[in-house]
Amino acid sequence: MATVFDVAQYILERLGQTTAIKLEKLVYYAQAWHLVWEDTPLFASRIEAWANGSVCH
Repeated sequence: MATVFDVAQYILERLGQTTAIKLEKLVYYAQAWHLVWEDTPLFASRIEAWANGSVCH
């Protein structure tokens, strides 16, 4: 199983520099879509809803 850092690194390699908020959202969407398609989590870290968007712990 990948870690949240592996997913973030993959996104940054493909996308290049981005803001922290955008990266958090993209990691959230990667987790969500992986759950939809594979019925298993992409990474084990917990995602929380904060005022400015999702945050991984």
